[in-house]
Amino acid sequence: SDNRADSYLYIAECYRNLKSYASARTYALKSATERPDDGNPYIMIGDMYAASKNCGSTDLEKKAVYWVAVDKYYQAKQVDPDVADIANDRIRSYSVYFPPKEDIFFHNLNEGDDYVVECWINEKTTVRAAK
Repeated sequence: SDNRADSYLYIAECYRNLKSYASARTYALKSATERPDDGNPYIMIGDMYAASKNCGSTDLEKKAVYWVAVDKYYQAKQVDPDVADIANDRIRSYSVYFPPKEDIFFHNLNEGDDYVVECWINEKTTVRAAK
């Protein structure tokens, strides 16, 4: 129901403000389950991923959070055309922070490889270079 979806999103927002990102993500996903055509939970998760600069020790690991963030923004606009402008804006803003090609090669990776972002995120994504 919409009420439940709104409540879960509100709880997610509260956890996000406390920087309890894992709990916030849990409630954002509950909201998305209640209202599958709402992209806002994915925008929120993307924003939390992008804010997780403390994830990783190498420069590449720190920048890998932008890969999963951008994945969430794509997911947001896929389910909800109403958030497409916000999502596209974020995709443009954060794609510039992708690691440069040299960094990717230095870490023995190639564009298109699978990559798991560790930390609290723990999500699989695709290696991409900054354009």
